[in-house]
Amino acid sequence: MNNNIEKTKTTAFILPLLRISKRLYMPYIYNAYLFTQKDDSFGVIYVVFKWSGNLKYEKTLEVFRDSDNYRGEYTICDESYTVFIMSIPDEFKREYELFLLGKYSEFSEEAKRVICRDLDSSSKVPDILTKSNKLKQFWEDKIGCCIPESSELWSIYDREEETFSADLLEPANNF
Repeated sequence: MNNNIEKTKTTAFILPLLRISKRLYMPYIYNAYLFTQKDDSFGVIYVVFKWSGNLKYEKTLEVFRDSDNYRGEYTICDESYTVFIMSIPDEFKREYELFLLGKYSEFSEEAKRVICRDLDSSSKVPDILTKSNKLKQFWEDKIGCCIPESSELWSIYDREEETFSADLLEPANNF
């Protein structure tokens, strides 16, 4: 993933629910988004890939195209990027709705397992999904007050951060 851009919450919490291995797409993904400037369809995400000329990249795109959740794709910036439109699997529609409400800890155990499957040990995602004591203590120390047990420990998505725009992309001549 592009090191200059922060991973969206969609990339962290919703993209894994497609059950496509992070190891497959990680070298090529730019980010995933809930919305685009022109479309904010409910129940889909937009997965943006940065072009690569190798065969593994083409294989990655084929895996996404072959998914039951594939709804379409388009290229932008002189075909330097491909945007996939992917629907949320039926089994995780509830998690998508909970995500929109910022209710990460209410995800099913299966969704939590799938999301955490390919994470490295430095990821905060498992702590967010389980409302870990470690993360709770971190926030209490940072803000200087107690957090109620019922509170989530991560913010709800920000529409601007979760909206894809071609303006976010590096010019094609920077490859």
